[in-house]
Amino acid sequence: MGLPLKYLEIWIDDSIARISVSEESLDVTGLRFRLWLIACYEKPDHPEAPPGYLPDDPEWIARKARIPLQRWLDLGPEISRDWEHQRRRGRYRIRRIVEQIEQRSRKQKAGKKGAARRWRGDSANGRQPMADSQSPPSPSPSPSPSPSPLRLSPPERREPSSRSRSSSRPTEPRGRVPKAVETLREAVHRYPARSWWPRVAETVGDAPERLKLLREIAVDWVGKGFKPTNVSGILERFSSALAEEEGQSDERMERQELSRERTQLQEQLAAGASRAQSRDTTAERSESAMGDLY
Repeated sequence: MGLPLKYLEIWIDDSIARISVSEESLDVTGLRFRLWLIACYEKPDHPEAPPGYLPDDPEWIARKARIPLQRWLDLGPEISRDWEHQRRRGRYRIRRIVEQIEQRSRKQKAGKKGAARRWRGDSANGRQPMADSQSPPSPSPSPSPSPSPLRLSPPERREPSSRSRSSSRPTEPRGRVPKAVETLREAVHRYPARSWWPRVAETVGDAPERLKLLREIAVDWVGKGFKPTNVSGILERFSSALAEEEGQSDERMERQELSRERTQLQEQLAAGASRAQSRDTTAERSESAMGDLY
């Protein structure tokens, strides 16, 4: 019948169309595919079912598919509907697998015939096939010539060329490097692409607190395993952290302003109460003095 299949060709479009038209359940599709895989191999306990066939044994199928027997009895009629049931031999013939095995066998036979023709052609042309070729006789040993004395000269010292000296040195960017770019290089140990320098300088600026924030973001970025060359991700993380800090700063300033206004209001109220109390004290003293006169 042929050797077991090592791979199974499945036409995806046909399979999806079949599922859409038949509206079969996921259990049916999954179990059918599992049984296809089982059918591709030999079954020593069922020699009547070579590769491409399944035995008509519900208990064996349920055990190999690792499902309950009742489940196969429920789903089996729908799955085996397209299989050829050979009752006399007690097996199912799965056409797509048998055809692939037969196609593989034809290719193997064609390859063997081609090799045989090449073999016969080599023999007819007087060339020995590789398998029958004999190794040439080993030559008879000849006396080795007497060794001549060697003259060793000191090795020549070559000065490295200017090109090799320049290539061995680490390349440093020429011209003025923005502070933000230099800070980023110190954090990730490499310069970003020169085309990104203006964007880095514009986004970060030269403020010390912003440079410090950029350094912290870049070090954390590399420490988490992200690529140090991902300048866009670092700047995006920097902008988010900066907006969060600025929002916290604005909120802090608002709280301080409210606290200052509350303090001023409390001082004004205390001053008003003190003035009212002093007026009452003055009025009481005036009434006491008038009483003494009368």
